[in-house]
Amino acid sequence: MKQTLMKIIIFQLLSFFAFNSYAQNLTWDYPIKPGTEKWKSYQNTPDIVRDLQMPEKLLKSINTKELLEICLKYPFLRNYTASDSPYQGMNGVINSFNGFKELTERKDISINMIEYYKTKRISEIEVIDSKGGFTFDYCAFELLLCSDNIMSKFSNEERIFLLKLLMKKLNEKAGYDMYFGDFGKMTSAFVANKFAIVLGKKETKSDDKMQSSKNLFADKMIMSDLKVVDLILSDVTTFVQTLK
Repeated sequence: MKQTLMKIIIFQLLSFFAFNSYAQNLTWDYPIKPGTEKWKSYQNTPDIVRDLQMPEKLLKSINTKELLEICLKYPFLRNYTASDSPYQGMNGVINSFNGFKELTERKDISINMIEYYKTKRISEIEVIDSKGGFTFDYCAFELLLCSDNIMSKFSNEERIFLLKLLMKKLNEKAGYDMYFGDFGKMTSAFVANKFAIVLGKKETKSDDKMQSSKNLFADKMIMSDLKVVDLILSDVTTFVQTLK
């Protein structure tokens, strides 16, 4: 079966970079980790997912900042890249772990996610070994920002702030294009467009074929033509200029 453009791009990234990093210095850590003998002893993925869930008592007592950190170390976090639609793949990841479910119910989720995104420096990629892992984790967080249950928690002022920050981070990614490549740019375009639409951005029409590709990308982050990314980013850039 012919690979989709998205899968080709992801495969190219995976071909160059390692794929492992886990939680450090947290109140709770995952009881099993990929590559260990215990992990290898499992016969199927659903059983692993079951045993990765956080204890309910701890789930309710842990603070939101640490809960977010734990969620971002979820061993199956990067599984979203295996989907033709990374956005839908990310939703699947969110639904597979009770930590994410609890996170979406926290009243202080917005301030913690904004603070994390503000302070997470892309330049960190220079000093870590798993550069590919960093890019996928970074993009996973951006996709988490625009998941329906989380986006609804942001005020309009916070959405404006995040949209502008997304565009700033896109420019920073360009300085590390050898690591982020097209996938990093596509993630920024998709997430920024989702925020812009919620804030009132109007659709800019293209010819029928290109419009179909734009709609497919805007709705599901399924890529059939790389030109779509630049068209959407152009629209978003114009829209951001209208925001106060």
